Amino acid sequence: LTGSGDRSVQVTGTFGAGGQVVLEGSLNLADWFTLRDPSGASLTFSTVGLKAVLENVVAVRPRVTSGDGTTALTVIVAVRRDRNG
Repeated sequence: LTGSGDRSVQVTGTFGAGGQVVLEGSLNLADWFTLRDPSGASLTFSTVGLKAVLENVVAVRPRVTSGDGTTALTVIVAVRRDRNG
């Protein structure tokens, strides 16, 4: 995702009992950190939603931190790139 313009994340699906997903990012693919939205809030979802992503990282992953056997989530990250870049 480096060199990209706007970044957004959308989470949909069934969260199940206590389901939660966190969007994480990394620059080295070894150390992962919770990403934030432009207001500085952690990108943690316990319901469906769409949010902007603040950090510009090399890799992004969703991590399901809780849930049950009915938890079934889809996470999509969209990136807008400059036409000149």
